[in-house]
Order: sequence, then structure tokens, then C-alpha cells
Amino acid sequence: MELTGSLLDMESTILSVSNQLGCCATAQALHRFDTDASPIEVGGIKLTSRTQSNKTYYSPYGPVDVVRPVYQTSRGGRIDCPLEASARVIQSATPRMAKLLSSKYARLNANETRHDLADNHGCTVSVNY
Repeated sequence: MELTGSLLDMESTILSVSNQLGCCATAQALHRFDTDASPIEVGGIKLTSRTQSNKTYYSPYGPVDVVRPVYQTSRGGRIDCPLEASARVIQSATPRMAKLLSSKYARLNANETRHDLADNHGCTVSVNY
């Protein structure tokens, strides 16, 4: 990390590097809630790993791409992702990001929330998110 320019420039660099570290650490943390792709049983029903699927989760530090197994019964139907249930992911937001968003949305409209996240956290999300 190179700290040059004004203090504001340096703080922006520090925020960017901190967010990169946060994304990397969040990816590692998410993997702790994942399975090893071996068959699992949910509610007495056996599920087997269908495939390794890439998913982008949103953390307070930015988007985090994770490859994780998804499961299905041998008859097909609903696809299950144990990582999301175990880590308590809400939609595609990590718990901390969901808490951050709900707090901001309670006080600000969607567009202001998006701008606040970008300006103060260095995190960009769609206004529709």
C-alpha cells in the first residue's frame, strides 16, 4: 500500500485496502460454514451435491465470490445451499451487510443508501439491491 497525496487520498487508499482484506477474510469465513460436498440429510431426505456453483455474496467490504456446492434430491426439484443456511445469509447479503442495509434503509431511501455506502464504506450496490 502506497500512501501518497493528501490525507484524504491516503484515507481512501486505506479504506480500499481494508475492504480488499475484508472481502478476502469474508470469503474464508464463508467457507467455514460450507460442506465438503458429501451427501447430507435434511428433514429425513437425502440430498447429494449437484455441482459446484459460483455465487456472489455482498459484504460490508464489497462483493465476495465463493464457489460452493449446491444440493438436490435424486428426483430433482428445489436446490439447497447449506452454506447460506449455516452462515445465515439473507438473500445474497452476509449477516453484517444485511444489518447495515436494514439500518440505512430505515433512515434513508434506496438511492441515498446506495450513495452512503459508496461514499462512506467504499462499497457499491445497485439501487435495486
